[in-house]
Amino acid sequence: MANTDGARKIAFNLYPTEEIGDKLASDLLDETRLKERGRTMRAFLLTGAALAAIDRRIPNLIAELATKDITIRDIERIISSVIPDAFSPDEAMVETILNRLGQSVTAEQSKSFKSEPTKSEEDINVIKTRSNSNSMFPDDD
Repeated sequence: MANTDGARKIAFNLYPTEEIGDKLASDLLDETRLKERGRTMRAFLLTGAALAAIDRRIPNLIAELATKDITIRDIERIISSVIPDAFSPDEAMVETILNRLGQSVTAEQSKSFKSEPTKSEEDINVIKTRSNSNSMFPDDD
C-alpha cells in the first residue's frame, strides 16, 4: 500500500551498550512518556538535521562526544571547533542594543568590538580539535 500523505517512516537502531551517545539517547527516550516518544525522536532527528544544514560535521562530532554529563558549553566548543566565529557577537546586534540604550555608535567603534583574542591553552585545544575534526569528517563542499 503506497503512502499517499507524503509521510516518511524512518527506522534505525541504537546501541546503548556500545556507544555512550546511544545510551544517552536511549535513556532520554526511556524517561519520556510513551505517547511523546515519537515526537521526541522526531525532534532529535530534526535537531541533528538543522545542525547538519549548517555543517555536516557538527552532528557527527556531537554524537561521538555526547555523554550524560555534556553541557551547553561543551556543545558550544564543539561547534566553535568547526565554525570559529559561531558565537562571536554580531556587530549589527551590538550596535542596535547600544543605540537603544541611547549610545550612538560610529562605524569605527563598531569595528572595535572585534578584538584580537589571545591564544590561550583553550584556543590551542580548539585549533587541534578543529584539525582533528577536519580529518575525521572532511567538508565535502
